Amino acid sequence: MRDASRAAEISPTKYEVLRSLASGGMAEIFLARTRESNRLVVLKKLHPRLSIESEHVQMFRDEAVIASKLQHPNLVEVYELGLAGEEHYIAMEHLHGHDLSRTLRRMRHQRVPLMFQQAITIVRDVAAGLHYAHERVDDDGNLFQIIHRDVSPHNVFLTFRGEVKVVDFGIAKANSVVGRTRTGVLKGKAAYMSPEQALGEALDRRTDVFSMGILLWELTTGRWLYRRKSELETLKAVVEFDAPKPSTVRPDYPKDLEKIVMKTLERPRENRWATAGELRAALDELARSWKFRPGPSHVGKLMSTVYPDELAAWEKARDAGVSLGDHLAAVKPEVVEPNEDALDTDPEEIIALETRRGSSMESNDLLPRTRTRQGRPTLRLREGKPWWRRHQRVLIASLVAGLVLGLVASLIAALVHGQPPRRKNRSGEPSSSDVPLTETLDLNHPTTPPTPPTPPDQPTSSGSSTAPSTGSSKVPIFLPPPLPDKKPGREPSPTR
Repeated sequence: MRDASRAAEISPTKYEVLRSLASGGMAEIFLARTRESNRLVVLKKLHPRLSIESEHVQMFRDEAVIASKLQHPNLVEVYELGLAGEEHYIAMEHLHGHDLSRTLRRMRHQRVPLMFQQAITIVRDVAAGLHYAHERVDDDGNLFQIIHRDVSPHNVFLTFRGEVKVVDFGIAKANSVVGRTRTGVLKGKAAYMSPEQALGEALDRRTDVFSMGILLWELTTGRWLYRRKSELETLKAVVEFDAPKPSTVRPDYPKDLEKIVMKTLERPRENRWATAGELRAALDELARSWKFRPGPSHVGKLMSTVYPDELAAWEKARDAGVSLGDHLAAVKPEVVEPNEDALDTDPEEIIALETRRGSSMESNDLLPRTRTRQGRPTLRLREGKPWWRRHQRVLIASLVAGLVLGLVASLIAALVHGQPPRRKNRSGEPSSSDVPLTETLDLNHPTTPPTPPTPPDQPTSSGSSTAPSTGSSKVPIFLPPPLPDKKPGREPSPTR
């Protein structure tokens, strides 16, 4: 393979290149392993055409210098910054999994919902890693003042073991390189910038906090926040518009989580969480109140659900004695450009299926049942309309159909029973022969049963009285016609 053979020229004595992973505008990425220990690594090599441009070379070296200062479970680790001839490369930790951007895209296609526990765990771990980077100091105890500046789904990596890693410090700033960064130059994905970053102002760690707020808002609502049809419109939205409350998108959104999200997205940076550590602590406290523990099990469950075939293939190869490096070298996965935006969708589309409460996790990780939201996955989140508005057409159609059927049934009943229309006398009241067989029940004397009227073809008993009793509260009683008495040797005539 041409790319692999060219990458092997980087340091043929140190690394064995297995295959190409991706190629972007600035660098090529290869899967490799060390010849000495067979440890898998990722080689990031600057494009040869950029090796003669001092600015790109310096940016590439700055990434390695910054990342090499960071060793944290939630940050990708850089092993080496190398130069082979005129080619610059970085050797970094290999992660077996996929980035959040590709995972969200696959979830949407497979109709896999994202659980609140999973979303909170992901952002919580991102905050933990970035807080560590923000707090790094030099030998004299001075902050390096590292700022990532590109926190987005593409730069959050999820492993099959449930790890969450922040990657790509390629445009990160530190006090050692800030002098070489031109003021007013926009770097990062526009849809995940803070207002001050979009305006080209001086940045601090709180710009990363705002970007994490966008990520948390989108993961827990399932919609884009600032992304528009063009980058200019996106930047305008970031600068001019306040983030809407998540509950305006989905009425069932938890209020305690909404408070955390909205504080993260405060436009004046002094109103946000002061540090990523404060955001992480707030999410940890929320998890305790919801009675679940953020950890690898939540992310691992998500990855096994989204990539079952890939995991099954690796388990089969491992059982056959094949190493992970050899297995990955033989696999031909989809190649995704490293600078690709989070999702290739229309701005009005959701970024994933709607977030749900976890209902199939371990018992000690479940939320209280009263907090569990059930429902089938949908490709679009429904707005908070009342049920009768959502089904208005069906209700109107049902009402019209009911009225029509009622009229038809009345006409049929009238034809079958042959009831003539009721005639009115000169006073406008129905004639006595047309009055229905009704009585009134005196509520003051409930023990006295009403006397049924005598049918026309039956003589009236001398001792009976048909005068209704009087009272203050009377309820109409509709009585059926009585059956005629049977006489010996004679069949009763049918009652009309």
